[in-house]
Amino acid sequence: MAFVAFKTVFSGTRLQTEFHLLANLKEFFGGLWVCDMETFDILPHFAFLLLVFLVFLAAVVSTRNSEKNAHFKMLNLFVLFASACVFSAATILQGSGWWAPRTVYPLASVVGVLTINTLVNHRSSPGAAAIAHTAKVLSVAAVATLLVVQYFGFHKLYIDKYKLNALDENRCYYVGQAIAEYEATSGIKVRKIAFYADAESAVPAYPNLYSHSGDLICSSFNQDWSDLNALNYYLGDNYSRAEPSETYRTYFAGRNWDALSAQQLIFDGDTLHLCIY
Repeated sequence: MAFVAFKTVFSGTRLQTEFHLLANLKEFFGGLWVCDMETFDILPHFAFLLLVFLVFLAAVVSTRNSEKNAHFKMLNLFVLFASACVFSAATILQGSGWWAPRTVYPLASVVGVLTINTLVNHRSSPGAAAIAHTAKVLSVAAVATLLVVQYFGFHKLYIDKYKLNALDENRCYYVGQAIAEYEATSGIKVRKIAFYADAESAVPAYPNLYSHSGDLICSSFNQDWSDLNALNYYLGDNYSRAEPSETYRTYFAGRNWDALSAQQLIFDGDTLHLCIY
């Protein structure tokens, strides 16, 4: 149903025209396990899976001691789990998305959703066992623990993001200084920049930063829609993009830097050939 909806109702340029069910199923379940187990290295490995298990167990216990029909309550729990997976499953299976943070948000919300559902909808009957109350306390404690651990994880992530932005800015000024020196000695005004890559991209782009692969900490120089914009923004200029030369493409592909170097900048007339390590 999700595939049909994406193809007919929500069709657009971001959607794939081909549908490879088996490959996409493998991508979905493999990515689901990695996301829940590693949690993008924001939480300790397996911590999220453990919290989900504890909260789900608490929800089951509360359901069995609820005033309402236990069978319908159990069905409600499974519907909540399925709902958390709908967006991720639809985008991954259809092939139009990947395990980016925005795809994972619904999955990550399942702990809070289950806890709220337990507290609001699973009101214990007067004669319910003390274990039902304990289960609710456990749910709240699990969410509180998750919030505390997440705070420290995201604190490091966003501090590293500020560091990354500062280092990207410094790289722009480094390139700007090299351009100024070339223009002063050659008398030629640089108007175009061509971008290249060396043999292997450095991950992370700068030492000692958050390095989990993905979209969380990404240098502006690692994307072709932001590399030139970053230079123009920080240098206050309006350089245009030049087509890469096959000669320089081959030359840079044979190098492998892990730090900024003057050898990554080659000037040819009014064009700067810039290699992104």
